[in-house]
Amino acid sequence: MKTRPPFHLRYSAAVFAAVTMLLSSHADAQTQYYWDSNGATASFGNSTGTWGTSSFWSTNGNGTSATSNASITTSDTVNFGTATLNYANEAVSGPAAAQGFLNMNFGAAQTTALSISGGTLNLAANSTITQSSTGANMTIASVLQGSGSALTKTGPGLLTLSGNNTFTGGVTLTGNWALNLAHSSAAGTGTILLKSTQTSFFTTLGLSGGITVANAIQIDSTTGRESITSTDTGNNALSGGITVTGGNATNFMSVNNNQSSGNLTISGGITGTGGFTGGFGLRGSLAGNTGFLNGAVNAPASYLSVGGATTWTLNTAGSNYTYFYLTSTGNVRLGVHNAIATSAYVWWSANSTTGALDLNGFNQSVAGIQANFAANGNNMVTNNGASDSILTLAGLTANR
Repeated sequence: MKTRPPFHLRYSAAVFAAVTMLLSSHADAQTQYYWDSNGATASFGNSTGTWGTSSFWSTNGNGTSATSNASITTSDTVNFGTATLNYANEAVSGPAAAQGFLNMNFGAAQTTALSISGGTLNLAANSTITQSSTGANMTIASVLQGSGSALTKTGPGLLTLSGNNTFTGGVTLTGNWALNLAHSSAAGTGTILLKSTQTSFFTTLGLSGGITVANAIQIDSTTGRESITSTDTGNNALSGGITVTGGNATNFMSVNNNQSSGNLTISGGITGTGGFTGGFGLRGSLAGNTGFLNGAVNAPASYLSVGGATTWTLNTAGSNYTYFYLTSTGNVRLGVHNAIATSAYVWWSANSTTGALDLNGFNQSVAGIQANFAANGNNMVTNNGASDSILTLAGLTANR
């Protein structure tokens, strides 16, 4: 004869399951924390503190409650400043024993530029850093880590990542401002996805400090214009390749060498997919600097443009795009035979004043030349190389 377990055993199992569910729900709950250095005194103060040591965390955004040394997890949101309050110190030391965050917010009233440095911060599967004001630049120099963890930067304001970061899920930029990378591993090891809402030629991704960024870069042309800009000193490099997606014809994408000294190198190639018909530009603001493009450009429906004071050297053959556009004072130098797509024609724009194509001792075949030499007589094809060069016009399909 079968017997049933005593009733109290079944009841205990039910209670155990309920308690387990309650504890799990509590562990996953998100708590809002505010960095407040002066406790229950109104405002957030200006005392220097260390995350994980100082009793500076409050769960009250009004700045009037007692604070504690809370242990922040990847289920929690941390706030530096709010819509009305500013934390008036420029430095926060990161936690020596790793803590984390789900979201990190810099409030609209946080007008003091803030740097979080040292220690280690864990990212959630998808963590977000939101800036609500352009009034101050923020820097995170602490190590950001997390296997599979991804980071999104959004909102107005410049955020600099300068830590030796190890998270692997990539970085996404949204909103209408910028992310600056000041360490070769600042973006971890995943893809950098640029999908800002910029409509002008404003830098959206910055490079500084003589770094080599090996991450693949993907640009979504449907959301806005993206400009990758190299600044400061030293030689910066992008080695992971750039892919432009989407069929937007009006959004122009560019890479700019605006360093006070040093050069910028792009390797890994540039690819246009999804019917991208806009332009991709190589730019630079200072004469004497050089940009190097060490990869083919494969964007059959797009065009490649060079402009500004920096001279760009093209070191790879085999590109494919519709035309090559020289604008303003743009100068380009060949580094191999047929560095310009042989199926493209070369076009000096109406505002090209001193733009030059330097064959540099190499041969080039193109599908024509288009320019108003009568109006812009300084537009020219030159050869500053040690060997003779041959420029061939072949495969023309229209009068140029």
